[in-house]
Amino acid sequence: NAASTKHQLYRYPASIHPLAVQRLLEVMPDGLLLDPFCGGGTTLIEGLKSGRPVIGADASPLALFAATHQTWLPDADDLESLSQRADDLVVNLLGSPPSPSPLPLA
Repeated sequence: NAASTKHQLYRYPASIHPLAVQRLLEVMPDGLLLDPFCGGGTTLIEGLKSGRPVIGADASPLALFAATHQTWLPDADDLESLSQRADDLVVNLLGSPPSPSPLPLA
């Protein structure tokens, strides 16, 4: 599950467990979620997974870097650019373009 692996990208010290955030969000009113001490972004990730708009802040530049990168949601242009960069890397490494292959459905 891609959403659950987001928490594995970087483990910020003193972070809250994702399950605890999920339970807290179940009892909180819907709407904007503000996390003024966002740390590694666990609360922001869980807020996004629950469909809420989120805002995170932190005094630590490391925390802001981690939270920003853990909550980044690429748009279609980003995905196309990343795909092209990956293809270019394969060409540089192997000397030929990657052959298209269908993704497995299961």
